[in-house]
Amino acid sequence: MKETLLIALITSSFILPTFAASFGVQGMWPSNESVLDNYLFYNQTTQSDVEEFIKTSNKNLTSVTVSSIAENIIAATSCYEIDAAYFAGLIRKESTFKTKAKSKTGAAGLSQMTGIGIKELRDQLGNRGNSYARKTNISYFKATTKRCLGDDWKTFSNLFYTKSNTEVKNAFYNNTKFSLFAGAMLLKVYLASAAKDCESCGTKELYRIALEQYNGDTNKVKYALKIQEYMDDWMSI
Repeated sequence: MKETLLIALITSSFILPTFAASFGVQGMWPSNESVLDNYLFYNQTTQSDVEEFIKTSNKNLTSVTVSSIAENIIAATSCYEIDAAYFAGLIRKESTFKTKAKSKTGAAGLSQMTGIGIKELRDQLGNRGNSYARKTNISYFKATTKRCLGDDWKTFSNLFYTKSNTEVKNAFYNNTKFSLFAGAMLLKVYLASAAKDCESCGTKELYRIALEQYNGDTNKVKYALKIQEYMDDWMSI
């Protein structure tokens, strides 16, 4: 009897983690109040401001590409009420504004979306139902993104409902707007989560926490500090 029980315990120690992993990790649960909040910091950053920042960051881009990226950065950050300057700094760190950027680990597009990031967006858009993200937050992200993307909403949302991670990454690799909207949405989730966990934090501190969350490697602190360095240099001009 004891031997049978021991074998069962050993077996379950291997089976249960695999079984749980097949369902994936549950999505993040920031409060709806923190999701609805805005996270502006550098006042009103204009498209022209972002264009100048992009030009100084990557001199190999055409004026058309610069304008398109800047326009979509402003559109995405306005949609989710996050700071355009910080988001532009994140994109600079992630891809140096290279629209066809791909990392060795498989991250793709301007916002270098990873499988973990895609999973979180699937959850926040309600792909796996209300058990994986707060119902009110799902409603917010679906309604807000639909309003901002207009005719592109159906194609964008279908990525998270019907496509594999590889197909989603390929879409971001080829579509500047989708890559930036996905990155902005993910940053909003991380900001809202940081705000829930640190009610006494100021906006600058919330960005540090959220940027560390966005970064997928081991240099999280250095990553966030580098983006802040970009911001300090940019805003001092």
